[in-house]
Amino acid sequence: MRQTIWILFIIIAATTASLCWGQPDRRAERGERTRGGPALGVARVSVADGDVTVSRANSGDLVQARGGMPLLADDSIATGRSSRAEVQLGQANFLRLGDESKVKMVELGNLRYRVEVVKGTVTYSQLRGGEADVDIGFPQAAVRPLKNGVYRIAVREGVQSDVTIRKGAAEIVSPRGIEVLKKGRHMTIRGGENDAEFHQAKARREDSFDQWSKRRDKLLKRDGSYRPWGWPPYLYSYDLGFGYGFGYGYGYRPYYWPSVFVRTSVGGRGGHGHRGR
Repeated sequence: MRQTIWILFIIIAATTASLCWGQPDRRAERGERTRGGPALGVARVSVADGDVTVSRANSGDLVQARGGMPLLADDSIATGRSSRAEVQLGQANFLRLGDESKVKMVELGNLRYRVEVVKGTVTYSQLRGGEADVDIGFPQAAVRPLKNGVYRIAVREGVQSDVTIRKGAAEIVSPRGIEVLKKGRHMTIRGGENDAEFHQAKARREDSFDQWSKRRDKLLKRDGSYRPWGWPPYLYSYDLGFGYGFGYGYGYRPYYWPSVFVRTSVGGRGGHGHRGR
């Protein structure tokens, strides 16, 4: 009996995969979520805590951000006092804004993300499976992560920016050249774009924003909304069929994943194709 169930499961999974991969994914054209993350050319607001607004480049409208809201190239997202936000750029690529911060989406391509930190503090977190070409610009230079990790950029009023590598390593690219900044190091950059001074030191102690970002990473890894590979389907002990799971995470964050449902009388608690928190 168990052998029969497993054979059925393999046949259904293989058939579904071939059908899905064989057809063009029109959801990306409509700005809908695709396998493993937002659609090509679209980022998503995954957390909007407090006063968080989105400025639309195509219309000039300023709207209140909400969980699941799409962001397109040239759109900007900003936070007010005592507010935070998180933007999912890709399957495992998350940009988080501290209070009174603003970021512009410059390019949202196929594993190619360019953003510009206009002001405030942000953290870019690249989880396992999120390898991409990333460029996080700020007034004097840009951060280009070399591996999965956690990268913090703070742009102060005037002519100073700070870069901290909590995990991983990154290139700091500016008109004067490229410097590599490694885990546990901090760089202060003072001056204008063409006459900036760069000073490295030991990273400063984590603050509440770093700790919140760390908790977000742990939650994403644990609650199923982030999956490092996104495919093949996952097995649940419930009715035979195929569908898409749906649930909510922290900050009203919808997530989806393909699932194969199989009922069996041996083991498993059974499920309903969804998760809630």
